[in-house]
Parts: sequence; structure tokens; C-alpha cells
Amino acid sequence: RGAEAAVPVARDIFVNAISSMSINDAIGIVRGGDNAATDFLKGRTLPSLTNLFTPIMTTALEQAGAIKTLDSLSAKLKAIPLAPKLGADAKSDLIRHGVEFGLDGMFTYIGKEEAAIRANPAKRTSEILRRVFG
Repeated sequence: RGAEAAVPVARDIFVNAISSMSINDAIGIVRGGDNAATDFLKGRTLPSLTNLFTPIMTTALEQAGAIKTLDSLSAKLKAIPLAPKLGADAKSDLIRHGVEFGLDGMFTYIGKEEAAIRANPAKRTSEILRRVFG
């Protein structure tokens, strides 16, 4: 849910990546494979998207009760010899995993849409898509 909340906010990051595209980047995307545009976007946006999604994911996990549950579990681990280290990074690991999973899902979806646009002329619903992909 945190990733879903962050996606609309990510629009500016995508617009900036597309606006900074060079002619060589565009040629590489047009001549590239089924996911060339997706790979370009991921390469240009992943660090910024990760920074954007992290606080949103943290809030979503807190609202869902996952952070509280994890904190409770980590507190119990402190009483077990050698176990406190197991819970030391659990919260940051959970948040990082949620962000990575959300971004991977988003780019998987974008890649599927890109492949469909390249493969099926009926999916080229805008004038620019028709001009680029024929």
C-alpha cells in the first residue's frame, strides 16, 4: 500500500528523467529491446524513487502495525543470548524490502506495458507512440 501511495508522487521524477533524455538515449530506446525504455527510466530514477518511497513505506508499515510488531519482536530478542543482533536491523531491512519490492513491481508493470506497445500496434494510442513505433 505504501508503494501505491508513492506512485503518483513519483510523476515529477519520471518527467525529469524523460526531459533529460539525449538524442542518443532516444535512439537507443527506439532501437532497443522490449524493455529499453523501462531500463532507461529505472537507471535514471531508481535512487530518487527509493528516497521518495522510503518515508512513504515507513508510514504505511507503521499504520499497518508492522513496525510495532517488529519492535515488539526485537525487544523480546534482546533477552536471548546472541539474538539481539538478529533484530538490530530488522526495521530498516523491512522498510528497504518493502521499497525494493514496490519499485520492482512498478518497473515490472511498466516493462510489460512497454513490451505490449512495441508488439501490438493497437496499444499505440497516442500520436507520438504511432510516430515512434510506426
